[in-house]
Amino acid sequence: MTLKAGFIGTGGISAKHLNAMKAMKDKVEIKALCDVSEDAARARAQEYGGNVYTDYKKMLDEDLDIAFICVPPDSHGDIEVQCAEKGLHMLVEKPVNLYLEDAIKANEAIKKAGVITSVGYLAGYNNVDLAVKKFLDGKTIGMIVSERWGGVPGDENHWWRVMDRSGGMLHEQATHQLNTMRYYAGDVVEVYKRDALRINKELPNHTVPDCEIVTLYFKSGAIGYITTTCTMINGGGWGRMDIIVEGHMRIQPGRNDLKVIPDGAADIVVSDEPVLDLDQSFIEAIIIGDRSLVIDNYENGLKTAAITLAANESARINKPVSVYQP
Repeated sequence: MTLKAGFIGTGGISAKHLNAMKAMKDKVEIKALCDVSEDAARARAQEYGGNVYTDYKKMLDEDLDIAFICVPPDSHGDIEVQCAEKGLHMLVEKPVNLYLEDAIKANEAIKKAGVITSVGYLAGYNNVDLAVKKFLDGKTIGMIVSERWGGVPGDENHWWRVMDRSGGMLHEQATHQLNTMRYYAGDVVEVYKRDALRINKELPNHTVPDCEIVTLYFKSGAIGYITTTCTMINGGGWGRMDIIVEGHMRIQPGRNDLKVIPDGAADIVVSDEPVLDLDQSFIEAIIIGDRSLVIDNYENGLKTAAITLAANESARINKPVSVYQP
């Protein structure tokens, strides 16, 4: 079975998925590439093959099975609805939308179509996450906290710098950390956010907050917070996550390792067996018809986006805000 793939958006993140599909050429054919910049799409086509489009609706007239949607947050919505109506399985890059109402409509169209979806989150596609998740199952989490401190992507013309296009660092980048927090601790039902723009004010075309703090209340009763900054433009960025769990211990999951504090408080065994990654899981789920291989489908992506959109609204009105629950 060879799946025919189309790509909507051929910017930086698309290369990861294009390379993954190229590595699975026995299972996937890259059939079409679409971008508002014809030059960008054509450059990708020269490397990966496929017909070039600047209008995704015209691209959808091709004989396709799957669509990779790799567009900025403000460009999602109609694309997912159109793909669902065409019966296409979708891998949607995060965050799934900048507008909650549009994401809800897309989710309804996807459920109606019955297609398989995946969102570009990485939680659960590695042995550390799987081991920690298994250890936490049935245990009481008191608190989970995270930081994501980094710089500003792109130049002064990049869409990321504009709040009305990206939704800010919390929504567009730290969505990864929030999704991982959800993976470990469950759904978030209320948020309260404060933010500021104090350090990056001299950067051209920069309207996103450069510092954010969000408190989180989970459905389980656990509490948490996340902080972000994009002021580290000269280097010095860092990130962390800590989980306070029953047994009076602290778990620090990392990308490739984990710590349990104090030493010896628990023995969490991390397997060295290979696991399917995000792209492999999506393709295998379609080929064998097993949705359980996908950790975050579109509805889960909507749940994470709803947290950050509620947080941005909270900062605007300076009050706690309830998080939409699909």
